[in-house]
Amino acid sequence: MSLSINVGVLAQEPFDFLGFAGLSIKDIEILISKSPNSSSCKSMQKLMDSREESHLEYQQYLEKTLKKISNFLIDLGWKEWEEPKNIKIQRRSVMNSFPYRDWYHLRRRYAYIKDGQGNIKFQEEDEQDIDNVVERWTIPSLHLMYHSDYNGYYIPIDFPEVLEIPDIDDSCVGSSIRLLEELKEIAPYLDIQMNGDDISDREFSRVYEESMDESPSGIEKMVWLTIHEMAKLSKRYKTAIVFG
Repeated sequence: MSLSINVGVLAQEPFDFLGFAGLSIKDIEILISKSPNSSSCKSMQKLMDSREESHLEYQQYLEKTLKKISNFLIDLGWKEWEEPKNIKIQRRSVMNSFPYRDWYHLRRRYAYIKDGQGNIKFQEEDEQDIDNVVERWTIPSLHLMYHSDYNGYYIPIDFPEVLEIPDIDDSCVGSSIRLLEELKEIAPYLDIQMNGDDISDREFSRVYEESMDESPSGIEKMVWLTIHEMAKLSKRYKTAIVFG
């Protein structure tokens, strides 16, 4: 099972979000216009129509859900926030999907940092030996730790604890502002040099190369790069991180 993560979901066009062999809508329309009666182009048009319809339905669902979250936060006394629809996000090339167990690797590291054992070297066989530490630090005030690992949202508002809102499918709602600060806390333990909220392109390339190692350390770095990129963009563009 895999966790997928995205930002700027209401500003994305259908094939930005769903993927279509790296082609934009304009590219597809040009291909279809050249041979509209060919079987391949007819199939492509049918698939494009279907995906566009599915995407619009999903966007409508997300828009309603994010509005519910905003209203819930307003009722709690936090400022109003609205998911942007007209933004063009510039992002680094990072994975936006990985196995649930890889997400767990980064949480485990953070739990041990909070426990005063941040420099521990993990081995693959350690996975069954650390549940007590992870469980001890799975608390609402730690947004990386407490958030669901398969669905939910991070919102660009600074609130202290992860929220559970029953009428949005029992999804957790965390603060991407708090998440970013927690990732900054983890960075030194993964030998990642930060400059404010970001890392340089050179540092990103170095860490990305190291993340290709399938060891526990490499997995931690890969997940950190992905989550950090999403949290940074969430704060910069005032957009939600969506887990799915």
